[in-house]
Amino acid sequence: MNAIDRNGDGVMDMLPDETRTHLKTVHNVGEEFEGTWRTALGVIDSTEIGGGPMGRKFMEGFEPNVKELRSILDKIPDDYRQLANWGYKAAQIYQGADDEAVQEFPRNSQP
Repeated sequence: MNAIDRNGDGVMDMLPDETRTHLKTVHNVGEEFEGTWRTALGVIDSTEIGGGPMGRKFMEGFEPNVKELRSILDKIPDDYRQLANWGYKAAQIYQGADDEAVQEFPRNSQP
């Protein structure tokens, strides 16, 4: 994303509508990941790995890593949703401040 400085003050300005469009994409990535992860988890859980003596020995070393990985992956969809929600809030605050600033200018003033 290129920096946008509409008023030349050296500070990047936000384009709230475009920002919200991109935030919707962030939110959707979280939703898509959640669906894909749940499907993969179902496949993983349906396997019968670890039933025999060699499999049980393998699972002793494997299972702690799987539990940690699952706990991390389970959080990803909510992380994406939270990022999007914070972004929506930032865009709302930015838009509100911008709208408020416009109200400070006299309506019929001439330069």
